[in-house]
Amino acid sequence: MKYNSCVKSKGLWFVWLAFVPCLLSAEIVQKGALAGRSLLPIGKAEVAVAESPLAAVMVLKHAAPNYEQLARFDAVMQTTATAGIPAFAIVELENEDQLDVVEEIVQQRGVRMPVFGSTDEILGDENAKLYILAESRATPIEGMDLNKLSSELALLRPPQKEVSSPDISTSAPVILPAKNPLYVNQRYEFSVRWPQGWNYRVARNNDGAVGVAPAGSELEARVWAAPEIKSSDPADPPAYVQIKDYLDYLKTIARGEVRVKSKLKVFDGDIEGRDYTYTYVRAGKDGKPDRKYRGRIQAFVVDGIAKLICAEGPEEEFRKEEETIDKFIYSFHPTID
Repeated sequence: MKYNSCVKSKGLWFVWLAFVPCLLSAEIVQKGALAGRSLLPIGKAEVAVAESPLAAVMVLKHAAPNYEQLARFDAVMQTTATAGIPAFAIVELENEDQLDVVEEIVQQRGVRMPVFGSTDEILGDENAKLYILAESRATPIEGMDLNKLSSELALLRPPQKEVSSPDISTSAPVILPAKNPLYVNQRYEFSVRWPQGWNYRVARNNDGAVGVAPAGSELEARVWAAPEIKSSDPADPPAYVQIKDYLDYLKTIARGEVRVKSKLKVFDGDIEGRDYTYTYVRAGKDGKPDRKYRGRIQAFVVDGIAKLICAEGPEEEFRKEEETIDKFIYSFHPTID
């Protein structure tokens, strides 16, 4: 709903001020975590995205360095890891006259997601912040960690091509006891055996699971399925295209290059897949130094569905646990007999 007059908002969201100044052509969010807030659409942005039951939002101040982070956020939200999840950005403005400048910057950087302006003081002393909007709550992602954002969204993502209803559970992802380390996904028909001592969390839409490593370990692992990403070049092997898409996502959170260390062609029965090992530098958080990470990803495509398994962690721990990781990766089967 659009208004061309002054509005007032009730309550707080993050550190929104209770009074919202006069906004020309402001759109009022009708429901969700931002209900009652006034947003200034930039370009063709529509307020409906801010009313989604699940969404990711980046709030940033109007400053050049912050648009680099917006571009990375936009890229992450275009990958298979976050497929089907609405995302948008809110730029904190000093005045409405800055809207035209913001629109030009967004267009020049090729940002595809909806972007809104706001003259509210949202961020305080911070320059930018990420949030997950779910169940009418806004949950911050500390340290602008896009990798964590992607993992959390994957767990919350609703089923694709299915209509949501009040009967669908909105409870937190289930943590399963690791008594049976064999995880079988009946929806997409794949299986994997988790390493000894690991637990796992099943995604709400049951498209995969995220590993929970033993105490003291920094290894990360995940197995999932999603509609196949198609290449513009028909000569590209389908499994390679899925891995390339994931590595392109990593480039958005890495410091510098993502380096592929090995490429393998693998088979599960007659199904051909690809298995890559890679390294990259992950930015340190909370004052900690950057660290080199090592990872391994394996992919298959079966009947238009990409099925992937990935494990990564600090290089020193990854190398130490390489035998365990190898067994984990090769326990992955893209079909159920």
